[in-house]
Parts: sequence; structure tokens; C-alpha cells
Amino acid sequence: MGSRQFVREGKQKVTVITAYRVCKQADPGPKTVSTQEHLLLLEQLDDPHICPRQQLLDDLADFVDARIGDGHEVLLMIDANEDLEEAGPWKDFVERCNLYDLLMRQNEEAPIPPSRENSTRRIDYIMGTQLVYDAVVSAGADQINSGVTSDHRIFHVDLHEEMLFGKLDKDAEASEARKLQSKRPDRVGRYKSNLWRFLRAHKVKERAEKLFQQRHHPSKTFHKKLEALDRDVTRAMLSAKKQLGHYPFDHLWSPEVQEAYFHVRFWQLMVSQLRTSRDMTRQLENIKRQMTTIPVTTGMTLGDAKSVLRKTKTEFVKKAGEAEEARDQALENRAKAYELAGQGEKAKILRNLRRIERCKQTFKKLKRIFKEPHSGRLTSVLTLKEKEQEEKPDEWV
Repeated sequence: MGSRQFVREGKQKVTVITAYRVCKQADPGPKTVSTQEHLLLLEQLDDPHICPRQQLLDDLADFVDARIGDGHEVLLMIDANEDLEEAGPWKDFVERCNLYDLLMRQNEEAPIPPSRENSTRRIDYIMGTQLVYDAVVSAGADQINSGVTSDHRIFHVDLHEEMLFGKLDKDAEASEARKLQSKRPDRVGRYKSNLWRFLRAHKVKERAEKLFQQRHHPSKTFHKKLEALDRDVTRAMLSAKKQLGHYPFDHLWSPEVQEAYFHVRFWQLMVSQLRTSRDMTRQLENIKRQMTTIPVTTGMTLGDAKSVLRKTKTEFVKKAGEAEEARDQALENRAKAYELAGQGEKAKILRNLRRIERCKQTFKKLKRIFKEPHSGRLTSVLTLKEKEQEEKPDEWV
């Protein structure tokens, strides 16, 4: 069983739980999940009559009750290995926790297909508390082996975000809410260029438009094509990120720091080329295209290259130490350029960006200062009260 807590901007909290309940077997083999869970529970609880199927429901009910008691809504996705239409422990659990079958929210009249192809029972469920149930806007089931190869079909629900979490204070698409962020503006354009190159090469737009036209009358391969399209979009993002390379230093970006880093990387490759006799012309040319000052390498020996590399590393350390001031200056210069061009909003964004970064840096420093140490260092000092200091001067000393 696994659980995650999901919070949007300090509003309603939702705990998402995924769980698997072992199937009922008369004589499970020694390597089955049921036997392994039973042996594990024996070690923990020392009860020879313990049942893994019932124990999961008992533990899960206690966990759900605790979450609800803390003010959380609950979304439970579970392979229960039991039909809710039948009287039994699974139905008792659902009634005890006051959970609702989310698939029934939009399909109260239409029958929900069974979980497996050669079965008439549904054993997979998406359950939720009242608010989660009310927030369901659509629900459904896919065909067997649609999207992923499995003997269980996929069930899905769509939830109304604002109904579930309340009115959001920030746009979900705002830059600070995105997972993909960069402090290096020169890389953003390259990332987008790489991304669109991949999408065009794989005709993602044309395929999406074609599938959109077929949505009301999907073919047998419609879902497979949709999944393939989704995978290609993910591949496009990963490929675009990979082409940017790795930037291994954890400091604020500025043109000066970037230039110093490129010089270090250039001379590292040059030393490697001179030492191993490997041709690294292509790698060196790629770095040169990103540098403003091109190094002179004519007649360079291995000893000369090592000497220059040491100097460039020293220079980089110096620039990295001045990274904060350099970034301030770089952003301010760009902001002034935008103001001169009549683009005051862009200038305001850059200045706000720097203020936000300073705030984050301050909180990081405070966290380091107030973080409780893990070693045996001195953390507190107990002293006598003022009156006791006068009465017991020796103890005070």
C-alpha cells in the first residue's frame, strides 16, 4: 500500500492511496504474494491465524479514518480482489469509511464492465470521500490491453480541480508552478527549438488533429494511437532536455560565470585530446560557438594546456564566488534594455525574479541555521534563574 498527500496552495488536502489486496486462495504456493505477506505479518504481529486480506482492510480503515480526522479528503485506488456487489469484508470496509464508488458518479445507469476479460466481476475500484465524489466530472473504462499490456482493464476518473481544492490563488500554468525551470535564459530558446524539431519530425500536430476528428467514432486502434502520441510528446521533452547537456555547478547563472565555465570545459577537453590523441574537434567547436572569447591553441603542448586549465579553474572559482553580484548586474542590464525598448512589463518581471531568488536564498540560509544538528554538538545551555544565581554562586559558575 502506498499513499501520497496532495495540496494546492494551502487549500483542501487530498490523500491519494494505492493499494493491492491479495486474492483469495485455498492453498497458496510458497512463492505467492499471499504467502509472503502472511509470513511478514507473522513476524510483526505473531498471530498464527492472521489473514492478509482482512489485515489490509483493517489497517487501511484505520489509516483512512486518521486522514479524514486530520481534515483530508481521500482518494483510494485499489485492486480489492472482491466484488462490491457481494456481501463481505470489502463491502463492510467501504461502508465503515463512508467511501463512494467514483465510477458510479457518471455511470449510475450504464453497467460498468468487469475488471478482467474472462470474468463477470469488477474487483478494481476508485473510491473517494464525499467531496471527491462530488468533484467527478467524467469516468470510464478502457479496453483490455489498451495503453498497457495487462489482464486488468484501466478505469479512470476526471476531477474538477476548483470544486475539489477551491479557487486557486495562482494559475496552475504560472512559471513558478512548472516542474521544468531554468536559471539560464540562453538555454530556454535551445530547449524549445529542440522540442519543436522533435514534434515536427514525428508529425505530432497532424496526428493529434486526426485523432481529435475521430474522437466521436474511434476505431479499434484509437486508444493505441492516443497512447503512442502521448509517449512521443514525453520523448520529445526528454530528448530536448538531454540535448542541453549537463550543467554541474550549483550557483546562480550569469554571462560571466557561464563564460568561465565554458573556458574550464574547453581546456579539460584540450588536455584530454593532447593526452590520449583522441580527436575532439567536434566537441571543442561546439563549446567555441557558445564562448565570447575564443582561446588560442596554436602550438599548444600538454604541459601548456594543463597550465592554462589550472588558471581557468582558479578564474571560475573566483567568478562563482561573485555569482550573486554578477547575476544582479546581468538582470539589471537586461531590465534597463527592455525599458529603453519600451517593454516595461518585461523589465518588471526580471526585477521581480531577482527579488524572489533573494527571498529563496534567505530561507535556505535560515533553514541551515535553525536545522537541528544530527551530531553531538552543543544545542542548548541550561542556567540557574536569577534568584538561584545569587543563592548558589558556585553552581552558577
